[in-house]
Amino acid sequence: MKQRPVFLETDKLYFSQFIESDFTEKIPFWYSDKEVTQFLSRGTLPPLPALLKNDFDQLKQQNSEIQFAIMDKKTHQIIGLVGLHSINWLSRHAEFRILIGEKKFWGKGYGAQACELCVAYGFEALNMNKIWLGVNTENQKAFESYRRVGFKPEGVLRQELFKNGRYFDIARMSLLTAEYKKTKTDWSTLKWIKKQYPA
Repeated sequence: MKQRPVFLETDKLYFSQFIESDFTEKIPFWYSDKEVTQFLSRGTLPPLPALLKNDFDQLKQQNSEIQFAIMDKKTHQIIGLVGLHSINWLSRHAEFRILIGEKKFWGKGYGAQACELCVAYGFEALNMNKIWLGVNTENQKAFESYRRVGFKPEGVLRQELFKNGRYFDIARMSLLTAEYKKTKTDWSTLKWIKKQYPA
């Protein structure tokens, strides 16, 4: 596959722009996969390509939403999406979201690297003071992954998500800029972050 423009990178992946085929050949299949969307709000409604494209076009026009395609560095195929949402430029906080749609890349460090790279972008490039996220309390694997990155629990939103005929609690977690500066020293992507955001 042809390489797309590289916005940010690590040894495994890079962030780039979306192209038209992502909304017809990849993302709808991810959103239709019950295993991929098991713990997410996605997958409840049918993922129509035209509506997906329209949603992303609207995101591009808002300065409170930034989203990247996650690309595998070896094959240059899109494997997921990641971004910062609901950006509050005054209070300097944003919501982190990620989805690794290609299941053969699960458990190989891609999610962790994409998380670290996007979080670093939020603090280093956008001057955020806080990045937060919501994670299904039954998705313990994701919860522990976010803890390793440095996110700390803030509380639980009870019965926040309705999926597959039942309600799920959502744990809210966050990372502050002072905590980021300490915890990033243990990240596998540290040298790449320093390269792209030299002090």
